[in-house]
Amino acid sequence: MNSTMLAKFRQAKGLTQFELAKRANVGQSVISAIETGKIWPYPKWRKRLANALGVDEEDVFPGLDVI
Repeated sequence: MNSTMLAKFRQAKGLTQFELAKRANVGQSVISAIETGKIWPYPKWRKRLANALGVDEEDVFPGLDVI
């Protein structure tokens, strides 16, 4: 997984980790851990994050099984 894609999309939208976390209803520490590759994003988190960014889940998390 290329977890830096989340950071790239987030930064392109001009959002901080805290702002994205608030929009996606996840903790800021979750955003940080995903962006640094420390944790694997759960499917529900992937969906929430992509929706919060207004992009397709496959764009943010390429190569993962998107349901």
